[in-house]
Formats: sequence, structure tokens, C-alpha cells
Amino acid sequence: MINNIDRDDLLLLLIRRQENCTSWEEERLIDQILRQDEDAREMAEDVRVTYENLAKVPQTSAQVRVQSFINMEIPRSVEERRAALPKRRRYLNFAAAGIVALATSAIALYFPFYEKHAPTVTHLKGVTLAMAGGDAVALGMNNDTIVASAAMLHTNASMLYFTAKTGDPNAGRDNTITVPAGNMYSLTLADGSVVHLNAATILRFPFAFTGPKREVFVDGEAFFNVAANANQPFIVHSKKKDVQVLGTSFNINTYDDHFLLSLISGKVAVTDVIMQPVTAKGSVKLSPCQKAVLDPKTKRMEIEAVNGSSELSWLQGIYRFQQEPLAEVCKVAERLYGVTFKLDSEELGKVTYTGILHKNDSVDVFLKNLKNNGKVAAYEQDWDGTVLLRGQ
Repeated sequence: MINNIDRDDLLLLLIRRQENCTSWEEERLIDQILRQDEDAREMAEDVRVTYENLAKVPQTSAQVRVQSFINMEIPRSVEERRAALPKRRRYLNFAAAGIVALATSAIALYFPFYEKHAPTVTHLKGVTLAMAGGDAVALGMNNDTIVASAAMLHTNASMLYFTAKTGDPNAGRDNTITVPAGNMYSLTLADGSVVHLNAATILRFPFAFTGPKREVFVDGEAFFNVAANANQPFIVHSKKKDVQVLGTSFNINTYDDHFLLSLISGKVAVTDVIMQPVTAKGSVKLSPCQKAVLDPKTKRMEIEAVNGSSELSWLQGIYRFQQEPLAEVCKVAERLYGVTFKLDSEELGKVTYTGILHKNDSVDVFLKNLKNNGKVAAYEQDWDGTVLLRGQ
């Protein structure tokens, strides 16, 4: 803790300030902390110097900034390594490590977030890859190299990367990676773009981008760190909207027929049909730290400010709720834990919940929190595994 504020939350605030995303209230809070705490001032200096170094990186590699956001809540699995560093320059060392990590997609396998022995690895079962040629393989089990008809696959418990076979007719066709509930997985695409997939998410992608555009399709939630290539735009298709980018990082959430796009760096255009020009009526352009939310009733796109601590924390297996209806919270818990919830009344679903779900916690912890907080009177498990929640 730094001045009664978690140091990871302070790190996020300092990064947001460098990206000009902080509010007036956040600026006042940062100034107050820096005046009172030497450790906080050292962290702020480290973040400042790190961003000065990032500014010197060539534009084609500028996407390395996203590592700061991926590590905005530094995982517990690296706390001991951080504690072992000399106090001075500790945070700078971690930020610099992120620059090196994103310099090549292969090193992405060793991001601190994907620590080999992180507790979340034990949940990573059931991730499958169905390839265009008809073959299917299970991922997320062990470190392995798989020789497929169209590519050489390299996989471990957290990530897949591959090398397409030159001239194979299936290399440019879509493959489908499916991440079931209770899982998270990542992959490095052919152009070096990195995609982090949340639970209950499907991504269609080719082993090689052979046309004038790089195109993928996502159903669920994913964080994209897109490699810049002005000559080959990157298109993300979803059920509701299409997103066109050149080189940027963003989060897209299409769960339950919704559409929410949170932009971290770069620029994107959101359109109904990607064949439209980005200047067409109905096209929405976003700047960093903005998000586009599709209203399910009016079908209008609303532009709001990104709240990175709640919208991107799933990358660390953390879900934050502030006065959210219990029905919506249970939908997230279903994807997180792979368990079906049933509420005994519509009124119970409208009861609001404020709290945190952590992927490393068991579903029992979540249920006990609901009961202890007075949100439910009781819960029981049905014969088919469904958990029934009963109101007061």
C-alpha cells in the first residue's frame, strides 16, 4: 500500500496520466499522494522516464505501450520478483521489461501476466483449435509443437503462436479457436498482432493474411494489440459492428448480443458494414481512452470515457462491479467459473451488487460473499449442477 492506495492502482493512475486520460479528481488525488509519499514519487518518476524511452521507439513498434496497460494491475505471481529488486528503479525495470517483451511475438510467451506457474493455468482446459483443413487440436494443456497441414503450431498453457506453411491453400482460410467458460487464452497472429481471449469467446483467423486486408471475427470478448501496417488494414468483424484499425490496442466485448469497444491507443473506426468508407454516415471514430457503446434499444452508438480499471481488469482474471444488477453479475460469473446460475425471482435479478470476482477464487467464495453481503438468503445446487439463488 502507498498512502492507503494499492500501488498497482496508483501505477494505473500514473499510466493514465501519461496517456492524458485522467479526470480532474484523479489529478488531485495523484498530486496529494505524490506530496506525501516518497515511494509514490519514485514510481511516478519511473513511469515518466519509461514513457520518454517509449517515445524514442520507431512508430512501427509503438504498440509496445500497451504492455503498460496489460500490466496495470501487476499479477500476484510476480510480486516476489518485484520485491527482490532494489527499491529504486523497481517499477522502471518492469516497464522496460514490457518493451522487450513486445519487441517480438515469440517473447510474448513469457509476459509476466502469463507466468508459467500462475494459478490461472490450472483452469486452462478445453481450449480447442479447429483448422480450415478439418483437423482439430486441444490447446492450453502442455508446451507442445504440433505439425499441422497449413502451419507449424507452438502452444503452451497460455498462448498459441504459429508459422504458416508457404503455398499451402489452407493458410489463408479461417481457423476457429474456441475458449470455453472458465478459461482464458491468447494467440499471436501471423502479422505479430497479439489477441487475448476472455472466457466463452470464439475467434476466427487465418494462418496467413494473404489479401489486401487482415480480417478476423470475434464473438465474446478480446483484447487486441494490433501490429501497424498502413498498407494492410486490420478488420475485426463481430455480430453487431465491424472495427477497422491500422495499428492500435483495444478491447472489444460482444457478449449477450452487446457491443462495447474500448480504445487504449491508436485510432479506430466502427461501422455497420466494413465495405462502407470510414467517413460514411453511421461510422464512429474513437480516440485513445474513449469507448463506443451500442445502445441495444435505440441502436445508437454512445461515446464515453474508458475506465481501464474495470473494463480491462479481466486480463488479470479480475472483474469489478459497482451497483450492477445481480442478473448481469451472474452472467459474468457463469463465464468465469463455468457454472450455470438460476435466480428464483425477477426481483432478485434487479438487486444491485458491488464487489470483485477473481478467477483464482472458487465459485463457493462468490456464493458466500453474496450471502454474507445480504444479496441472497440461500443457495443450493441442483442435480444438473445449476446453482439456484434464493432471495430474502
